[in-house]
Amino acid sequence: MERRKQSRIKSLSGHPRSIINYLGGKANLIENIVPLIEYIAQAEGLTEYIEATGGGARMLLNLPQSLFVRRVYNEIDPGLSSLFYCLGHREMTYSLIDMLEGWGIEEERYLFARSEHESWQTDSSLFYNSDFDRVYAAGVTFVVNTQSTASTRGSFDKTILSANRQASYMKRVRSLHLYSSTLEGVNVSNQSIFALLSQPRDWSKSFVYIDPPYTVDEMLSTEHYGVHSFSNQDHEKLVDLLLNHDAKIGLSGYANSIYSRLETNGWKKLFLRRVPISSSGTKGRFQDEYIWLNVDIPQVLIDMVADENYRLMD
Repeated sequence: MERRKQSRIKSLSGHPRSIINYLGGKANLIENIVPLIEYIAQAEGLTEYIEATGGGARMLLNLPQSLFVRRVYNEIDPGLSSLFYCLGHREMTYSLIDMLEGWGIEEERYLFARSEHESWQTDSSLFYNSDFDRVYAAGVTFVVNTQSTASTRGSFDKTILSANRQASYMKRVRSLHLYSSTLEGVNVSNQSIFALLSQPRDWSKSFVYIDPPYTVDEMLSTEHYGVHSFSNQDHEKLVDLLLNHDAKIGLSGYANSIYSRLETNGWKKLFLRRVPISSSGTKGRFQDEYIWLNVDIPQVLIDMVADENYRLMD
């Protein structure tokens, strides 16, 4: 069953399922979440899909392109917004590939790229500046996410210097053009989720997928999100916003007391599967992943997407 689901989703996209390794990016949950979004879009007659905390855009990359009339990738990191913007434009994509091939793999360049990337995170208008080089920013962001240890954007991963790893990395770089057909036409924005969801507009035909930073109690490393990490107050603010929103919404995360307010107000909490925590530093550590939805889902679909065989014992 698992193999069949993976093959089906891969065949829809025509490219590898992930552009970058992205910590907490839900790569293990594509088969669980994509069918839910497909059902909701068709059952509710939705026309717009928004990946509101874009990250690695795992769902956007693996949804059928024809499912929504309008698709939006939103991310607060201007580097990530630049990467997905470039990959939606073929000429920029090939410029990016040429640049990454020229840069190659070396620790000194990685450390410089990390410093550059960090310096962009406090300027909320940078992405929209006419003199901001989005191709360069895309390259820096790709390097920081693919050459760091465990994709944490921290230390340089020295194992990538082996011959096999270098070959794998360059193959990945040269495959970036495969994503252009999927990302072509995607609207890319660079703002906080709070600014995005507070826009006064008609949300009735929109599905918003949200994969926010984990709550403070569950966060194993603040290095990855940096200045964009969420405090518990931010999570409370997000819940307040969602409870009064007109869009159809899916919110991913671990079980926590803050999100329980959603359940109290009629949202559905669905168990998806037990996943390994790659950044924990301890092998064999797992956590249960859930999704909260403000839409009714038929039990047969819940049974299909919930991997009960891997549920943690209470």
